[in-house]
Amino acid sequence: MNGIFIVKTASIKNKRLIVSIIKRGGFVFASLLLLGISIFTACAKKFPQYPQTFDAQITTSLDPENTEVIARGTWDHVEGAIVEAKMNAMWAVINTLAQTDEEKRKVEANKVKIFSNPDKYVRQEGGIKRTRTPDGRINVEIKAIVRKKLLEDDLVSAGLIQRREEIIEVLENPSIVVIPDEKVKNQGWVEFGVNEVNSYFTTKKFEILNPETIDRLYQMAEQIGIIEGLPQDPAAKIALSVGADIYVVVEGKFEEGQVGKDKTTKAAASLKAFETTTGRLIGSSTGFSKELIAGPGKDRVTLSEAIRDAADKLITQIMDYWKSDIKKGKQFLIFVYGNFENLQEQADITSAIKNISADYKREVASKNLMTFRVWYKGKSDEIIFSLQDELSKRNLKLTPTMQNRKMIQIKID
Repeated sequence: MNGIFIVKTASIKNKRLIVSIIKRGGFVFASLLLLGISIFTACAKKFPQYPQTFDAQITTSLDPENTEVIARGTWDHVEGAIVEAKMNAMWAVINTLAQTDEEKRKVEANKVKIFSNPDKYVRQEGGIKRTRTPDGRINVEIKAIVRKKLLEDDLVSAGLIQRREEIIEVLENPSIVVIPDEKVKNQGWVEFGVNEVNSYFTTKKFEILNPETIDRLYQMAEQIGIIEGLPQDPAAKIALSVGADIYVVVEGKFEEGQVGKDKTTKAAASLKAFETTTGRLIGSSTGFSKELIAGPGKDRVTLSEAIRDAADKLITQIMDYWKSDIKKGKQFLIFVYGNFENLQEQADITSAIKNISADYKREVASKNLMTFRVWYKGKSDEIIFSLQDELSKRNLKLTPTMQNRKMIQIKID
């Protein structure tokens, strides 16, 4: 009982108690008591229960299981600031995993539990950068390695998120074609780089449309280049010619350096994702490799690492777009050729399109061509059959002239 009383009293009147004990000759005991008080005071420090500042940026995807993050934390003491930085590192990764509004609500509702043990998922690399804020708080910056795969597994097991691959399967895989940027299409690494991007997206269960060679891609663009109303970007024409929902443009570059007597190399890869039917940018990311001692094959090693880093970041952006767009159906471009000087015929065709899809946009209207962007929950064959039924009710005859998975050309008589 007396021991409990002493500790309680010491926490309130530390100095007075220690002086009293010293006067009684208990210097050694007083020193031990002072140490105990210090430990007790440290244990009484408050720590954050979940991220407060959300200040972190993903820098690279090291491999499928680990992600490197630069994270900062702010708290009343340095230990708490480090804990908050680790929580912020977790948050940066969770933000790429929780993709639907429902998942984000579940994460928010369970944040105390999710962030209760940041050391399970986050490893600090190296030292800390420490500063003091104007209001006297401590701010730290750390490089953190987040165990992304473990974190994702635990969130899935807890029922807070769906695994990304499962979301793709539910939505039906978007089809993707990977195209080199025109500025680099003749560089020696291009075939390898495109194949690396294809390989990464394939492992994530995206449907990859690969016309075998880079030359073949551009031949396809030339074949459909004369179609009026197409996006002017050659890459968009390629994507339409193969029937891809999304096209990804890849660009890479290498940087040489020197460490001591050794020459070094590192790579950066830029990936941009576009909506095929409009050429609208839906995602953009840049990945970087580590700096390696130069040597045979090292360019490919660094490029592969940079591409993997960029692709991992891009997938989240693609899925954010795909989840919102697929609710209305897949997008198709419909080219209707005929003599449309008669405005009633234009009105009939527009009405027929409206009847097969509530979500559509008329892109081009001229005396010989009408172009529509249509969201449709079905395949291109089904669109033609539905449109044929609608037009026959208006005494118009439809003749298909060309179709693939994204683009349909028909003639009206």
